[in-house]
Parts: sequence; structure tokens; C-alpha cells
Amino acid sequence: MAESATDKSAQKSASLLEKLNLQERGWKFYAAASIPPIVVASLALWYYSSSRDGETGASKDDKKKGKRKAKKSKKSTKLADESTAAPSAAGASAADAATGASSPVDKPATTSVGDDDEERPENMTDAQIAALDNAALKKLAQSLKSRGNKFFQARRYPKAIELYTQALRFDKDPVFYSNRAACYAAESDHDQVIADCTSALKLEPRYVKALMRRAQANESTERFRDSLYDFTTACILEDFNNSLAATSAERVLKKLAEAEARERIEKREPRLPSKSFISGYLNSFRSCGDEAVAVDGEQLGDADTLYNEALSFIALQDYAKGIASIDKAVAAIDEAGTTDGVLRADDIYSLSGMFCFLKSSLDMSAARLDKALELNPKHVRSLLRKANLFTERRDLDMVSQMLELACEIEPENAEAFFQKGQVDFLKQDFVEAAKNYERAAGLDPDFVYPRIQLGVVQFKLGKMQDALATFKDAMERFPTRSDLYNYYGEVLAEQGGPDDAITAFEKAVELDHANPLPYVNQAIAVFQSSGNADKALSLIQAALKVDSECELAVAALSQIYLQLGMFEESLSMLRRAVDLAKSEEEMVSAITFRETTAAQYRFMKEHPDLLNKMMGAMQQIAGLIRMLHLNDEPKLTSGPLAAGTDEQNTPIWKVLVFDSFCRDIVSTVLRVNDLRDNGITVHMLLEAQRTSIPDVPAVYFIQPKPENIKRLAEDLARDLYELYYVNFSSSLPRTLLEEFAVQTAASGTSHQLAQVYDQYLNFLCPEENMFSLHFPNAFESIHSPAMTDTAISGLIDRIVSALFS
Repeated sequence: MAESATDKSAQKSASLLEKLNLQERGWKFYAAASIPPIVVASLALWYYSSSRDGETGASKDDKKKGKRKAKKSKKSTKLADESTAAPSAAGASAADAATGASSPVDKPATTSVGDDDEERPENMTDAQIAALDNAALKKLAQSLKSRGNKFFQARRYPKAIELYTQALRFDKDPVFYSNRAACYAAESDHDQVIADCTSALKLEPRYVKALMRRAQANESTERFRDSLYDFTTACILEDFNNSLAATSAERVLKKLAEAEARERIEKREPRLPSKSFISGYLNSFRSCGDEAVAVDGEQLGDADTLYNEALSFIALQDYAKGIASIDKAVAAIDEAGTTDGVLRADDIYSLSGMFCFLKSSLDMSAARLDKALELNPKHVRSLLRKANLFTERRDLDMVSQMLELACEIEPENAEAFFQKGQVDFLKQDFVEAAKNYERAAGLDPDFVYPRIQLGVVQFKLGKMQDALATFKDAMERFPTRSDLYNYYGEVLAEQGGPDDAITAFEKAVELDHANPLPYVNQAIAVFQSSGNADKALSLIQAALKVDSECELAVAALSQIYLQLGMFEESLSMLRRAVDLAKSEEEMVSAITFRETTAAQYRFMKEHPDLLNKMMGAMQQIAGLIRMLHLNDEPKLTSGPLAAGTDEQNTPIWKVLVFDSFCRDIVSTVLRVNDLRDNGITVHMLLEAQRTSIPDVPAVYFIQPKPENIKRLAEDLARDLYELYYVNFSSSLPRTLLEEFAVQTAASGTSHQLAQVYDQYLNFLCPEENMFSLHFPNAFESIHSPAMTDTAISGLIDRIVSALFS
């Protein structure tokens, strides 16, 4: 039987074929979504709100003062009203709107402001203040704050600042700091805003209004990392329901990532990507070019000789020497000032353009490729490379033009049709991609990559049997191709067969020890299927030994470190991933992931009390959500598509059946909307009379009790649902397991059981810092003289089992 405790179940990624693609993932606030106990989907479901609002309304003393002022002359009143009337709601300051509040301070009781208050606590000395009791201090502080609020509403900020400052002499209330910060914000004194909000947060770390103000001030002073942290913290504290904080965090993160990426790209020298990346790119072509061959016994010129030398180095995967040789070949032509006598001038410029492209020197690449096409307008290999260049620039219209021109020149060119299939794949037009891959494979039976990609798109289209047949045929044709077995393993892993996938990855490693990718894929599969971190880490280290700059290995290592709670190590790998990014766009994505992870890690370090209180509920939520997704990791989306998908990428809708105890477990942490968002259309009690819904799978969440086993077996016999995903709230005793097996065997319904899991979730978590085992009268029962030893022992066993959940 499989176990699925929140700290025991195997972790599975949303997709091995698209794993670790930072650009495609919905990072936002789920960057650390792989952290099992803390951030996995739970932060997006756990509700917590502790923002502290300022007091509103006027005190009795204020009302008395208002009455006294009302007795003044009409002329004085008119002048005061005209000069100091509070602004309307529509005229609230930008600082107010930015915090999402109607006003950044407490709303005053009156709209007029006067300086003639009879009581002036601000004139009291420190000695007088020290002599007051706590109640008097708070009363005087509130009177000063109320007066400060009036001056703020009248936009007389210096006077409001003075009164809030005086209020702080009487009571170090975080609201006073926050209100004074609002005044400084109105005057664009961002440094003082940061200082006051920091003081407020030292007193009340969960004061969301102060967090928002400080975040905005940090953004205004381009302290983007601190601003991101504050917005992220506000999001987490308010259960990601603060839309202003969420959109602001995205905005700040974009500024931070783009600014850093732009600066890095401008300063760094062009460089080649990892050896494994270059090899993968070159594998999409049949060859890098044809050798120059001397005619009539003549000797080759320097340029052609260097070109042949470059091809030899490329075949040995010594790409640095290959580039050096091709650069010398270009220099030889440029120095001669003519291509006369150079046999492969077009190939020389084309190959040089390809390496410029790989180094992300796109303008130089375009110039070299244009030169090759100037020398030979029908040089198909240059057209294909230029199509790759336009793909990088996201100009898909030009990509199509280049490929169509290549096909016109050489209608039987397999590489051209393969590249067309790659573009279709990029557009997610898998049907058209499959046609082009089939055409390429038919034109060149010895070209393995069209067959690999055909199998992948067939899998994407939900044609699993066709995909497996394609891979099987390819493996018969190319039994020694490591990359073929590697891609086959990815498809198997995506299908949900980790054992077969691991076998395929092992075969790929056996065929080519110098290919780092199957090491990495095997590591991911091992870690997700068995949680064997030591083996996974050793495999990734082996990959890095083969290619120290393998981008996929670095990204996978950061993810595994993250799941193990090794955040410093994970961030170190994420920083390295930024260094290895090939383009500005990739770098933006890597920086984005690094910064969101760092912000959430900082939150964890600075709010351990909150995390400790939330831990039990968050673990339980994570386990329940995984259970609702048929014990697979949920996609990082919300709404109906989060329900999980089948092979055709359509949502899987399910029925939830639970007993009374498990209903209470679910209802304490999930709402009906949460159930619907995770694919549950109907939820019913096991004990209730239920009608058949034959075309829908059912998720059962029940206690391991004899009566529940009996009802479950009856449901199977009645064929109520399509498939049964059975989850027990705690470990199923062997005797009950055997009894269940006998009953299903007798009714011939065992084939309908899709899963049987022990979930270890048999506790209630009604509040963030409280859990219940739901054993009423347990103390009385244990100490009752009427209880037998057997009954006491059974109750204690149940308590221990629940405590270990």
C-alpha cells in the first residue's frame, strides 16, 4: 500500500518535459511551491489577517471641544472652515489610495481644525509624563492622535507630524508611527516613511498598513528588493487576498529583474552556453557543414584548412577550439579582402554566425549569416540558422519566411521540415508539428530527432500508444542513441511511470556517460518517486562533473535543495543560474525566481512564530489538496484548470465521499469554493444514501474502521462511480486491509480501485495555533472505573496515532 503523509509521500512535478522552465512557470508567489511543509499551495489557502486599523471617531473630549468652538463668532468659524476644511474623499492624497485605504489615518469626527485647544498635553514635561499612570498616558496620547488626524485631513502635515510625535511621548503605539509616516509620504519624505513604518513594524510585525507604506516608499527610492519583501509579506499575511500588494509585488519584481538583467547583459562579455546546450542545439541539424576538399590535387587555402579544423574540433565537442579555428578562418578571408580561391566561404561565415548566435551576439550573428547568403543565396543551412535567430528575437513571421524559402530551394531537405516542426511545437500547434516531423523522418530515415519529437507531440496530443510505438520503433532503428532513451524516459515520467522512466534514464547514461541530461532527469525521477535525496544529489553532482555549467543540473539542484529546506544552498544555485542565463529574457526569469524565493525565505526567517503556528494547518491543507488531485502535485494555477487534467489536458472532475470525522477535517481548513477549484463537484457523507454517478471518479476520505470498509466494498459492488481513489485518515491495519481485499475479490471489483493511500491526516485544525484529535471525553474515559484495560489501550493507541499524523 502506498503511503501519502505530508512528510512521507513522494513529490511529483507538474511536468518533467517542461520542468524547471522558469520562463513558462507561473512563478509569482509560488516560487517556493516545492517546499513541502511551508509554501506548497498552503500559503495560497491559509487565511490569516492581523492588520491593525487605526481608531476612528472622536472622543467625548473632542465632542466637548467641538461644542465650545461652535459658540465662537460666525466670522471666526467661517474663516476656519474656509482655510482648514478637510478634503473630500475624492480629494484624498495619492498616498491614501496607494495603501488601499480611504484614508491613511483615522477618520476625524469634524472637518474643521483649530489651534485653540484648552488641553495641551504636548506642553507637559518628561517628568510630568512619567508620573502618569497607563490609562492617563493612553488617554492623552489618543487626544493628540485625534488632533493630528484633523490636521492631516486638512493637509497641514507639519502640524500633524508634530502632534503624532507628541502622542508617541505618551504611548509607543504603532498606529501613531504609521499615521506620521502617512504625513511624510504626503510630503514625499520617503526616508522618514521607511523609518516610521519600521518602528511601527517592530511593535507590530503583522501591521499590513505599515508594510504597504514602507513598500511604496522603498519602491519610490528604488530599494526594489526591500519593497518586494514588504509586498510579499503583506500578501502572505493576508492570504494572497490583497490584490494591491500582489500587483505591486509583480510590478516591483519586474523592475528589479529587468534592471539587473539589463545591467548584467551590458557588462558581460559574450560567452558560449554549456557544452550540453551546444550539443543539444547541434543535434537539431544533420551536420555543421561539409568539409572543404581540394580540387585536382591543389592544396587548400588557409581559410578552408581552418574551416576543416573547426569541424574536427566540433565533432570532438571541443567547442572553444572550434570557435578559435573558425574565427581565424574569417580573419583570413577578411585579411585577403576577397573570397576568391576559398571553397567554403559561405560555410565559414555561416558557421561563424551560428557560434555568434550561441554566444547571444545576435547582431554579429545576423551580419555573418547575411554575408553567407550574399555569397550563396541558396545556402539552406544559413537560412535555417537565420530562422533560429529570428526565433530568438520572437519574430515568427520572419522565421516562417526563412523556412519556406529553405523548403523552396530544397523541397526534400529533412532539416528544413524538422525546423518547421520545431516552430509549430513552439506555437503549441502539435498537430501541424507532427505532420512536419513525420515528413522529416520520411525524407531522412537516419535522422533520429524528428522521431524523438514526433513521439513527444503524440504524447502531448494524448496519443500515448502512438507515442510509445514511435519511441519503440526509433529505439530499434537507433539502439545506441543516448538522447533517444533520455527523451523516452521523460515521456514515461510525465505519464506517471517513475520506475520505467528511471530504467530508461539509466540506459541513456550507460550509452553515453558524457551526457549530463539523463543524470539530471534520473535524479528528479528518483527524488520524486522515493524521496531518496542522497541518490538524487549524487546523480546531479555526476552531471555537473560531466558539464559544470549544465543549466538544467543547476536548476534541478536548486529545486531539490529547496524541497529539503536547504534555502541558502538553493539560493546559491539560483544565483549561479542567473550567471548561466544565455539571454536577457532567460536572465530576467532566473532573477525573478531567485528574488521571489529569497523574499519568502526572508519572511520565514523573520516570522518564525507565525510559521510555527501555521505549520499544522498548512501541512494538513497541502495533504488534502494533493489528495484531491489524486495524490499528484496540483498545477500552479487557480480555478477549474487547477482541478487536474487527463492525457487530453481536460479537467478531471470528481466526487468526494467522506465520513463524519473526515468531513470535519476538511471543513475546518477548506471552503466549498476551494473544493470546487480543486475539481470536486459533489461531496457526500459515506453514511448517506447515494445514487450512482457512473462516469465520474470518486475520492474517498474515511477513517480505517470496519464499518467504513464494509460501506466502501458495498459501493464498489453497486458500481456507483467510475474509479475509486481511496484515502484513509490514518494507517489501515493489516487485518482490515486483508478483509477489504477479500471483499473486493469476492465481488470482482478490485480493478476499479485506482489508489489506496494512508494519508495521516486524522486531526482537526480549527485555528492557526490549535489542533484537536476530536476525542470527546477522552480524559474522563481513561480515568473511568468502567473502562477496561483493552478499551483504554485502544484509546491511547488512537491518540498516539493521531499525534504522529
